[in-house]
Amino acid sequence: AACVNILGAIESLYWWEGSVQSGQEVALVAKTSRIRLNALKKRLSEIHSYDCPCLVALPVVGGHVPFLDWVVQETTPEGNPRESGE
Repeated sequence: AACVNILGAIESLYWWEGSVQSGQEVALVAKTSRIRLNALKKRLSEIHSYDCPCLVALPVVGGHVPFLDWVVQETTPEGNPRESGE
């Protein structure tokens, strides 16, 4: 991810194993590129404490072009000196 926002504590209500559950959670918003999405999902699934974490990808249909370009640059090995070995 080029950037991750960690949102404050939230109260969640959800169905789990046949009943309504509630609990305190923290949500993350991770900005990555399509080419890095599978790697991000895999890693988050490995480290998340839930059996079934909420990992969803929403399509970006527009936005501030310099920001979108930055996300692509930071998540593309060729565009990121930290990953390309430069």
